[in-house]
Amino acid sequence: MSFKSDLYAYLTGVSALTTIVGTRIYPNFMTDPNSPRPYITYTLSTNENVDHLLDPSSLVRQTLQFDIWADAAVQSWDIQTQLRKALDGYRGTMNSATVVREVRLTSIFENVDGPNDGGNAPAHRLTMEFAFWYIRTTQGFS
Repeated sequence: MSFKSDLYAYLTGVSALTTIVGTRIYPNFMTDPNSPRPYITYTLSTNENVDHLLDPSSLVRQTLQFDIWADAAVQSWDIQTQLRKALDGYRGTMNSATVVREVRLTSIFENVDGPNDGGNAPAHRLTMEFAFWYIRTTQGFS
């Protein structure tokens, strides 16, 4: 398993979150243009290996950007509350595989994206960034 797949499994197992978005949680971008809102997309912003003075380090710090897409601002704030509760301060093992040392919310900002085709309602987008420190068990950006 990889960090990305363990994170997805963890998030889709948080009932307070999936009650609102179902399984519409997408790594990188939404693949189905007909998918109803609300949904969440997330992507890697930064990836760094944490230095260790004695040996190669397996500790990784990644910053992930989560975009919450909803029809109404109040709905995006409800989702951000559940996402924050699920991630901010998390320590433990995700999906019985990835050992997470710590997760911290680093920023939140909000935007309204207008319709691209003139026919759809605008999307309320709330962006959250979280810093994850976890133990790498595979090579690469997984």
